[in-house]
Formats: sequence, structure tokens, C-alpha cells
Amino acid sequence: YSENAKGNGKIISVGDELEKFIKYIKGAENGILAGWDKNTQLWKPYGSAQVTIGYGIVFKLNGKLNVVTPQMKDAISPYLNDTTKIRVTNQDMERELRTQISNGLINIKRDLNKLYGEGAYDNMKDKYKYAIYDLYHNFGPSGYKEGANLKEHKPINIRFIEAAVNNDLTGMI
Repeated sequence: YSENAKGNGKIISVGDELEKFIKYIKGAENGILAGWDKNTQLWKPYGSAQVTIGYGIVFKLNGKLNVVTPQMKDAISPYLNDTTKIRVTNQDMERELRTQISNGLINIKRDLNKLYGEGAYDNMKDKYKYAIYDLYHNFGPSGYKEGANLKEHKPINIRFIEAAVNNDLTGMI
């Protein structure tokens, strides 16, 4: 699934690995379904360190809107000053999650090919790409690769990424 996959090579695969990964993200980010209203079948923001909705979607970052799909922008923009009024359908939440994953993988492909050589991303197993996306999602677009230029004492995220690029399962553990 990818509405945004562009350029050469595959960015995100359709299939079982992707669906397993999305299920994992949903469980890891909000397995208890905080903010889900069973009666209205709508999502509302829930209490976390950041202004979050659904499956770990940080929709307000540094006071600005931080979503990518038009549906989420329309649902959230009018209520940025009073987030208690925000309500989002499950369909829109699902679309936002999948679009953020797709966009993240596009950025990861660009970054990994720049850091480790053209084709580094395309030669990786999909499950390794998704694991790196998990770092990207949690540490941010620059934080996940922080320390990549260090020659010694590389942080664990970089050791993991390098092991994934080299298909070194032992190095990922």
C-alpha cells in the first residue's frame, strides 16, 4: 500500500509483512485503544507526553499541525486551540498511519542510500525496513540516524541500522 511511493525501486511492499508491521505498530503505540470511543466510533486525543491521537500519531508538534492526509488536516485544523473537540474516523486514522509509514520509508530510503550507498535500501529485507521505520517513528526523522557519522562508539540505533543494511541478524540483536 502506498499512495505516495514514487521514484525508482520499491518503497513499501503490499502484503503480509506490511500488514504484520501495521498490526505491531498499532499494538505498540496504543494497544489499549486510548481515545477510541466505542459509541461514536471516533478517535479523540488521549493523554500522553505529546498531543497524540490513534496509533501514536503526534498531530501537534511545536504548536503546528503535524499530519499529512487532507482528511486529518480537515478534522484537526479547526481545533488546534481546543484539542478536546477533535474527533477522527477510524478510516481517516488508518489512512494517516499508512501514509506516514509510506512517507517515512521514502525518507529512510533516501537517507540509507546516501549513508550506505545506492541500493542499500532496496537490498534490505522488508522486515528490516519496517524495524528501521520504528526507530524513525519514535526518534524522529533526524534522531533515528543520529550518530551515523561516528567512527567509534556508535549508538545502538546506528549499529542496528548498519546490521540491517548488511543483513547481519546477529548484529541486530
